[in-house]
Parts: sequence; C-alpha cells; structure tokens
Amino acid sequence: MTKTADNRNPDALSSLIDLSGDGVVRVLTGKVEIGQGLHHALRVIAAEELGISLDAVRIAAPNTTTSRNEGITSGSNSISQAGTTLMRACSQLREIHRAWFAEAAGCEPDAITVEDGHFLAGGRPLGSYWSARGDVDLDVDMVDLHSPWPGTGRFSAKKADSSDKFTGRKSYLPDMVLPGMRHATVVRHPAQHNRLVLPEDLSEMMAPGLIEIVQRHNFLAVIAETEDLAHAFARRLAERVDRDFETDLRILNDIETLYPKSEAERSTVLAKGVGTRGNGRQVSARYTKPFIAHASIGLSCALAWLKEDRLRVWSHSQGIFHLRREIATIVGMDESAIEVQHVEMAGCYGHNGADDAALDAAVLATMRPGLPIRVQWTREDELTNGPLGAAMLIDLEATVDDDNRITWWSHEIWSNGHVARPGRTPEPTLRAGPELSPDHRPYVSINTPVRTGGAAERNSVPIYDFPSVKVSSNRILANPVRTSSLRSLGAFGNVFAIERFMDEISVEAGICPAEFRLRNLSDDRARAVLEDVLERSDYRAARRSGRAVGCGVARYKNLGAYCACVAEVEIDFEVSVKRLHIGVDMGRVIDRDGALNQIEGGAVQATSWALKEQVIFGPETIENNDWESYPILKFSEVPEIEVHIFDSDAAPSGAGEAAQGPVAAALGNAASIALGVPIRSLPITRDRILSALEAT
Repeated sequence: MTKTADNRNPDALSSLIDLSGDGVVRVLTGKVEIGQGLHHALRVIAAEELGISLDAVRIAAPNTTTSRNEGITSGSNSISQAGTTLMRACSQLREIHRAWFAEAAGCEPDAITVEDGHFLAGGRPLGSYWSARGDVDLDVDMVDLHSPWPGTGRFSAKKADSSDKFTGRKSYLPDMVLPGMRHATVVRHPAQHNRLVLPEDLSEMMAPGLIEIVQRHNFLAVIAETEDLAHAFARRLAERVDRDFETDLRILNDIETLYPKSEAERSTVLAKGVGTRGNGRQVSARYTKPFIAHASIGLSCALAWLKEDRLRVWSHSQGIFHLRREIATIVGMDESAIEVQHVEMAGCYGHNGADDAALDAAVLATMRPGLPIRVQWTREDELTNGPLGAAMLIDLEATVDDDNRITWWSHEIWSNGHVARPGRTPEPTLRAGPELSPDHRPYVSINTPVRTGGAAERNSVPIYDFPSVKVSSNRILANPVRTSSLRSLGAFGNVFAIERFMDEISVEAGICPAEFRLRNLSDDRARAVLEDVLERSDYRAARRSGRAVGCGVARYKNLGAYCACVAEVEIDFEVSVKRLHIGVDMGRVIDRDGALNQIEGGAVQATSWALKEQVIFGPETIENNDWESYPILKFSEVPEIEVHIFDSDAAPSGAGEAAQGPVAAALGNAASIALGVPIRSLPITRDRILSALEAT
C-alpha cells in the first residue's frame, strides 16, 4: 500500500470523500478551481452518483495535508481524470452503504433505494450516509464498479452559483491578511543567465518602512511594512544594481534565423508510409508563432509563514503537491513539514508566475521564522519574469497529385521545450532555485511524451488521411529566457500551421478549402463538427459572395475534444473579427454552461494571441512590460461567438484547450482570403499585414 508524505492511504475512499459533516459530503479533490468551473462539475458528479442534492456537496479547497494528490490541474484532463475517479468512488460508496443497510434490514441490496442521501426498503426509511457514520468503513481501497459515465445527468443543467463573485463576498488570495504580515518583492533579471551585482554600501537605501534587504547569491529581495513600500524600495534597489550581461536577448526576436542554427535535440514524432515525396506538385511553407506572455489580468500572489517548524504556504498554483516538492527541495525541509493551501485567484490556464511567487514567499519566510510574508507581483513582474509560451518555427512540405489529393506530408518543428512546471524533476525549475545557489543551473524546458499529448509536438500529426507522413521536432537547448506551459502548448502553433497550409494548397488548386478538407478527412466526429460550423455559418454562401471567411478543425492532442471554427473578419488597417462559429464534440458533458464558458474563453484568448500578442526583446530585458506595449484583446473587440456543443455518450475529453488552434487557424485563413496574400506569421498585426502585402 502506497503512503503519502503524511502517511495516509491515497487509494482509500476516505482520501477523496468525507462524511464527517451532518447532511454534507465533502469532496477532497486535489484538482484546483481557477475559474474553469471544475468544482461545480465535480459537485454534479458526486450528487448524481450518491443520490443526494447538489446543495449537499461541498468541494474542499485543495490542501496538501488533507486533499487527495491528483497531480496538476492542466491539459483539459480534470473531468476525464478526477471526474472519473470521483464518479467511481461515489458509486462504490453508495453500493457499500446499500449493502450494509440491506444486511441490517434482512433484504437484498437491489431492494434498497437512495433518496436525498437516505436509504429506503419498500419506502421504509433505514438511515442515511451520515447515520451509518462509524459503522461503514471508508478506509478501503477504491475499485472500479462499472464503466465510466452511465449516470442520468439529472443535475447537468443546473448552473453554478456565482452570486458571491458578483456581490464581492468572494475572497481571493490577495485579500488575505495574516497577523503581523510583511510584504516582499524580489528584484530579478529577466534573462536567466545574467546576474545582479549589488553595490557594497546600501546604507542610503535604509528608510522608514523598509525592514530588510535580503541577498543570497543572485536572489535579491526587499521586505517592507506595506505592499506599496515593498514595490517602491524594489524599484530604487533595481536602479542601483549592476547586471552581468551575458546574453543579448534581441536574438530571440528573429527565430527564423536563430532556431535552425541552434543546438537542438531532434526526435521523430511520426514516420508513416513510404517516406518519399513521390510524384506530383511540390508545395512548402514556413509558419511562425512568437513568444507569448501568460498576461493574466490577475497578478501572481502568495503568502508563507514558518511557525513552530511548520511552513504554511497559500498559493493559486495549479499543482500544489508538485509545488510543495519544489519548495522542500529549495528550502531543505521535509515535505511533511510543508503545507500548501490553494486559494482561488484569477486563472492563467498554464504555468505563470503563481508558483514562483509561492517559492519566493516560502524562501523569505524560512529566512525569517515567525514572520508572515506576502509576495505580490507587479504587472512588470508578470510580463518580464513569468515563464513564456515558447516560440515556434514550423516548416511544412507536401506533394499534391493530379487529383488534388495530398500523398506525402512533412512537418518539422523548432521550438524551446514547453514544460518547466515545478516538482517533476530533481532539478529546480522555478526562478529562485538558480538564483539562490550556483549549484542549480537554469532549467532547460522539456516536452512531455507524445503518447500523452506531447508539448511542442502537440497536434503536429495532421488529422487528415495522408498515406505518407513524417513529423519531427527539434527542441532548442539554448535557454536565455524561461518557457513553460501556456494553454494548449504546441497545439496553438501546429494547428495554425497545418490548417493554414491546407488552405493555401486548396486555394492554389482552385478548390473550396472546406471541400478540400472533407476530401482528405475520414474521421466521422471530425467531419461532423466541421460540417456543423460550415452549415451554421453559411460558409459556402459567404465564400461565393466574397466575404472573408476561414475555417479550421482539429482534435485536441489527437485524442481529446474535436473542435471546428469558422471565422468572419473585416480588414481596414487591422483585422476586425466579426463572428466565430464553433462546433465542439467533447464527449459526455457534465456541466454544459461551464463547458460553454470554457470554449468561449478559449476562443477569446486565441483571438487575442492571433491578432495582438508577442513578446518583444531588448538587449537586456523584455521591452513590452505593460498593457500599452503588450496589448491584449479589449472587451470592445470581442467578436460575436456562437458555440454548438454536441450531445455525445463518449467519455468526457475536456474543453479548456480545444478551441485555441482551430480559432487561430480560422482567423489566419479568413485574413489571408481578405488580403489575397498568405499570412504565415502570428500575430496578424498591421505591420505583418503590410509586410505580407509588400512581399507579394
């Protein structure tokens, strides 16, 4: 039996379900709520399987001491993983209680029914989950009782209660106040290999409100009485710091020149078919996606307090158990002496600065035992010090025969790794690790295995029926800035490239792009979502009338949700998106309203990435470090979005990241049609439009 760091059985029913409160079931999930509506969906699953009301289910805020370790909340996996586990556990719990009550009543379990948590035999009440507390053993291993998702879905239409958020009663992480709390800010260099050098005399810095300047190796922080003072003193300190200048970051602005000649780790993702180009028309194109910031509107924040040899950390991390492991490695404590409590904050849908802020707070708290430390990042911190979404360079080649069918396809990627989340490797991945000790080198981001969806390679294998396909990936090993998971990882760039290339081939051949896709696509679910959006958007008629419409389709990770999009745009000096028609088949939907929100949110974010977002590097730092220089989509620019979610009995496959690639592809295809020239680089800004026109 595997035990946790706290000597608990992670496979027991009691690790996930708590019946200690009268009339209430507490679910001890390790998956976190970051605005995606997951906890409401888990409540729906528990209520349906246990036969209780939705109001009787509580989701406990994830905590490393009391919650089940269910890994990182990422990859659109929470329903398929945690949801499946919860459904089976609740089903097992219900059947254990039914068998116990049947034995007590002297009847068969099939004669027992459950209504609002109470067990009845022929209408005669026998007791409830809570009345049997202490008699029914929950410290038994969870087992599979039936195949996934046979439930009735009777609560699926009920929406989550958001009144606390609308009225301001909801408390978020930055609202927390601990007794005697002090505020800290870390001064950093955006380039990982560059160093900070403090002047020998800092006496002039000392002023009322400044408690301490902390330096250990290259880790430099100020602790002050208030948040404003901490930021002010940090700015003053940054002006007095010299920087060892090792890497000129401007090289990252031109990945087309940089990446093909960079040291890289090459791998083959897929090699199918004869492997030769064959006879026919040879076509090729290069597509690029820049470095993108997470740019969460809510800023990273954390609190930490070392008290009586126990370190407590409050964070909005997406992986509290992995974060605990990294903190333990850095501060030299046993994991069992560290407690990480998740507190809701704005979700970033990827690895932003939340974990870094938590490690910063934990490090400073261990340096000053008994003093609660709060770390609040600034907008500049968020845009310059957080992990970036990796840039991508993608070369595509194809052979098209006389019947305008693709017979050979090659897809080659150059990109930094897309994963540097904490706690997965013996080496630290967060910023404070190498800053605190010369023994730690800046972490070189990796790509997760393709069999689980991949990272840079995600969705690089086309969904189409090409007889010969070669896909390869080059992981760039030079790492002057840190890259890590950003919503959909490599799928955003790969789907954009594949779907743009399909459009270019079809337009050159004089074939409707939608018909060309259908000609090369046999997957019934993919065809269904594509045909759905083509019909609802009146795509074919729009093309005949000359309106700028484009389409895109993909299956997320090639094993998740199917999504297709038709975008309608207008172009004056910039691209204006008028409408997005989206179709999604994500299998069984637990919370339709939540799923709709996820798809719409992903579409808005993808539109922002596709039209506006790009990190610009200066010699020493990231130059666009505020909303003026790093714009995101404005509320006034959000297009009309129509989403059709398919009814399906297939296993749930997640919604959060399915829309990113198809939306970007549809926008790129629509813009290319409007301009009459191919758009091959993101974002589709005014400058890029002018460059494309000039090149033509």
